[in-house]
Amino acid sequence: GFTLTDLAADPGPDPSDVAAAREQAAVIRRAVDALPPRVRTLVRLRYGLDGGPPLDQRHLAGIYGTSRQRVSQRLDSALT
Repeated sequence: GFTLTDLAADPGPDPSDVAAAREQAAVIRRAVDALPPRVRTLVRLRYGLDGGPPLDQRHLAGIYGTSRQRVSQRLDSALT
């Protein structure tokens, strides 16, 4: 069984860490939302921002019917 000491030993996430993570996620979301629609979708798919698994550039190239190099160029331009 659990004792009071066991419960006290794991206080869970620090509230300031949770707040910082939420703020960071909001900043990222606003930045991605400001991208042109096609690039926005590419970034969301690449990094799994819509809850799905992150997709590699080869897979994205197949989806978009282009080369991995072109996918890489678009991601680079979106993230700089």
